[in-house]
Amino acid sequence: MSTTCMACTNEQKISKVELCDQSFGNNLFGKNTKTLQNDGVIPNPANDFINLRLVNSLENASVTVYNSVGAIVKSEKYTYLADDTQIDIQDFAPGFYKITIKGNDEVLEFKFVKL
Repeated sequence: MSTTCMACTNEQKISKVELCDQSFGNNLFGKNTKTLQNDGVIPNPANDFINLRLVNSLENASVTVYNSVGAIVKSEKYTYLADDTQIDIQDFAPGFYKITIKGNDEVLEFKFVKL
């Protein structure tokens, strides 16, 4: 299914929770971001909170949020990270962000927009 990227209006095959590679530029977040088909961040775009949509729970996980210039704006550790974990983004400036989740020997990365 073709939709339009929320950030740059580039039409391509992307899901509702993703932005195309051109939205952030390949130098900042790289081309090889691992995004599992059923994992993601919802809602996207968001105002106050995002929910992590995870197929598998993660133990001893870390969640790091980066702004569009690569600075860390939030970092949290979880003993157990499950589906629908809520992340507060109320204090973030409007813009584009990347969230990196590390746990169970895997790294997941998602992009989202703060309105």
